[in-house]
Amino acid sequence: MVLSDIRQEKRMKATMYRYLSPRVAEQVMGLGEDGLMEGECKEVTVLFSDIRGYTTLT
Repeated sequence: MVLSDIRQEKRMKATMYRYLSPRVAEQVMGLGEDGLMEGECKEVTVLFSDIRGYTTLT
């Protein structure tokens, strides 16, 4: 590994740890560049809800 690659990897890890849990960040980093470019189709259910009066409270 070249020094610039090591710095880039450290920067990437720092960014990942800021937004993801350490476990998830390690899984993502373990995928490598090719793994990050792959997609996955899943059937999911999403619930959108609104709490009455929340907008006025905020």
